[in-house]
Amino acid sequence: QVELEASIEGGVVDANGQTGAYIQWVYAPVTDPSDITNVSGGLGGYTYDITTNAGIYTYYPTYVAPANSNCTPSNTPNASTITVHELPTATMELADSSDIICWNNDNDQATIELHFTGSAPFSFMIQDMTTNVITTFEGIYTTYYTITVNPSQTTTYQILNLSDRYCNGIPQNINTVTVVVSRFELINNTVEVCPDDVHPLVVFNFNNLTISDTRD
Repeated sequence: QVELEASIEGGVVDANGQTGAYIQWVYAPVTDPSDITNVSGGLGGYTYDITTNAGIYTYYPTYVAPANSNCTPSNTPNASTITVHELPTATMELADSSDIICWNNDNDQATIELHFTGSAPFSFMIQDMTTNVITTFEGIYTTYYTITVNPSQTTTYQILNLSDRYCNGIPQNINTVTVVVSRFELINNTVEVCPDDVHPLVVFNFNNLTISDTRD
């Protein structure tokens, strides 16, 4: 939030002994000074504004005189220019052909693609939701970044604690990606070839066949 402070020199009693003068802080976009809005924190010299839209704004206090008073400030109050930055966002997805990898193959990896908005550098964490291991990435100066993973079992990943040069943000929709590990084992198998009058017949006898974590 933007914290604001101003005071009326000499107090709120005018030359006629009337009280009730007060300060109203206002702001306007630099691109449209006529679009004046009261701050969200209300009246008074000590107040605040909670910004909802990114942009460059001019903040300044205005003097509101009591009813039937002709008093006006003898000076023009100072104005402050404040830049409101967009919160950074991040989305993540799996690269093509990276949603399924083979178990027990160190060379088979999945690629997670991340897309950022905001002002570099970016920092964030990636959590392996199966093991709860969290890896920190800092000083990322591009809006596109890739990470390779090689889990031993089907694993979901999510992004945490996103920040950029100016702000802490949240991942867009806090989306996740899941890497499926396809597990196919043949243990102690034997092969028998049985001749046939027409076609040879190959028979596989598997003592143990395990297939898991596969997709249609």
